[in-house]
Amino acid sequence: MGSRIPESIRRDVIRDWLQGLSRDQIGIDNGIGTGTVSAIINECNEADPAFALLREVAVLLKKAGLNLSLFGSAIRLRQLLKKLDLNETQIESLIENVDIHCFKQGLPLQEFLNIVDNVSSLSNKIEIPIIKFAEYLIQLQRKIKRLKVEIEEAKMEKIRQMEHHRVTMNLLNDYLGNKPLYERIKTLQKELLNLKDEQFLRRYGDYLEWGIPEEDLDLANKALSRNLEPNDLKNMLMEIYYSPSKYTDILAMILKRFPSLDLKKRTNEVWN
Repeated sequence: MGSRIPESIRRDVIRDWLQGLSRDQIGIDNGIGTGTVSAIINECNEADPAFALLREVAVLLKKAGLNLSLFGSAIRLRQLLKKLDLNETQIESLIENVDIHCFKQGLPLQEFLNIVDNVSSLSNKIEIPIIKFAEYLIQLQRKIKRLKVEIEEAKMEKIRQMEHHRVTMNLLNDYLGNKPLYERIKTLQKELLNLKDEQFLRRYGDYLEWGIPEEDLDLANKALSRNLEPNDLKNMLMEIYYSPSKYTDILAMILKRFPSLDLKKRTNEVWN
């Protein structure tokens, strides 16, 4: 075997030696000679005088049916408690209380530990201390209740909008369906109005243009300081006829001057 011993073999030999195994057994387990085992052990004894003492402790523990690794775990646990400023009494009391709680709840201890671990992980994830979980859960419940109300209101609004949409679409469809009829009615109304205008002009056109007494027209022109022709009067009359809403003041004056004027009777005479 070469002079350099691999570090992995060195570690395995030291571990086996401290567990109380013999040199021969260590050599067989690691596939090396007894001399190599002895060289590694001697090197450790020279580097640390307490190494031999650890070996003696391991042998005694083995004879007692114990394992040195158990003491290693105990040492690590004790160091952890010291770092957390805790002692064995406090840990024993915690374990006892947890055991009583699990017994009363019919909950396996391992399951309880898993729950605590999950809660701790959740607390770290959402960055909320465990002692504030109760307050946080109450806030969540309020938020959920508020969201449920908002959801119901949104559903009702959706129903209202759908109903309104249906009404609007129905009106639009009715309009589109009746549009040809509506346009036809407008055309007929216009034709009827034109027909009435033609009938009116045929019946009274001559009167409007030639039937005005010249003396009366002269008197009107003198009073108005104008030079109106019969056709001018006809145009003014037709303007009032087509747009009566623009000349309500003139119509009011005429009605005031002729209170006994029977418009309905005169209109029937014109169109009949």
